[in-house]
Amino acid sequence: MRRAGGAMMFRNMRDIDLTREHLMTELEDLSSSKIQNARAKWRHAIEAMDTVTNALDNALRLAAYASARRQGKTIQQAAYIAREATIDFQQKGLWANLMGVLFPFANPAVQTSARMIKAVGRSKIMRRVFMGTMLAGFLTSAFNYLAFGDDKDGIPFFDKIPEWDRRMNFIVLTPAKDGKGRPEPIKIPMPYNWAFPLMLGYAFGGFMFGKEGPKKLMAMVLHSALETFTPLGSEGNAAAQFTPSTLRPLTYNYTNLDWAGRPVHPDPTFQKRPNSYSSFKSTGAGWKDIAEGVNTATGGNPGRSGYLDFYPEEYRELMDQFVGTQLRTAQNVWDTASSMAKGEWPDPKNIPLGRVVYGNDYDAANRARYYEYRDQQKHPWRH
Repeated sequence: MRRAGGAMMFRNMRDIDLTREHLMTELEDLSSSKIQNARAKWRHAIEAMDTVTNALDNALRLAAYASARRQGKTIQQAAYIAREATIDFQQKGLWANLMGVLFPFANPAVQTSARMIKAVGRSKIMRRVFMGTMLAGFLTSAFNYLAFGDDKDGIPFFDKIPEWDRRMNFIVLTPAKDGKGRPEPIKIPMPYNWAFPLMLGYAFGGFMFGKEGPKKLMAMVLHSALETFTPLGSEGNAAAQFTPSTLRPLTYNYTNLDWAGRPVHPDPTFQKRPNSYSSFKSTGAGWKDIAEGVNTATGGNPGRSGYLDFYPEEYRELMDQFVGTQLRTAQNVWDTASSMAKGEWPDPKNIPLGRVVYGNDYDAANRARYYEYRDQQKHPWRH
């Protein structure tokens, strides 16, 4: 199967550039430096994960290959079937390079959506799975609305689950309560393909029992469809859709909209102080210190802008592209360890890995709703 090209590996001896890079890093690992040794251990862990995932992926391909050979297919035909068993990451078309620059995961996105459409179209079983997933979304949303009711402000708890969570997770509210008496959800991440029928079911449930209204529900369904069938849907800033990934933080700052369509920094229309001294309450003190320090170093002060006067959130947005995930993970580890050291139960949404399936983000959703409402009041022509 490998000789015929049916196997798929992300690092193999046939790739000269990757082989050279691998040998160079192995030479660097001969150093006695503690930092280099730590980096080597981290790299070995990543390579071990790569080996395991390659084995799991190719096990499916091997099963497809063996089945095809038993049915009388030639080696080349069986190898082609094996490549198509999951996703052929090396399959590229005329526009592949351009799409790869704009959307790093465009190739898997297009292939998986095409596979889903074909499977549902030709298979009665897949059509039943599609409709069953949609029914599961409807029944689950109905349970969440009817069993747990509304918050103090009259908005159902399920409607307060952030939109980005509902679009990508199978969510069941539980009797367990957070510190403010709100029900904690159990979340099961869904593949993009099957998140779409689930979101359709949620929309029907929301239309019957929720309070978000048809316009908002249809927008969520459309967003989910774009995420499923194109590489465009995960981006909430229209201006960033066709901006190369490395340049998107600049687009977010310029348009004052992040990837989810939320404001990056405060509205300058009602601003009374320099940008570096204007920030959201939730912005970290470190980012404020950086912005104020740069403003002061370039001739500014709390009452006047210097040559470089940027919002604290703009620095955060630029750095998030490179170290955002690492910083958030480190912060979650620190918060969890601090809570346990004090003998307190850690906040579920701060527990590394555990936060994927448990814990709410009601506060973030409330902030997003507040900024959306405030923008409607200040700029009604936009809505």
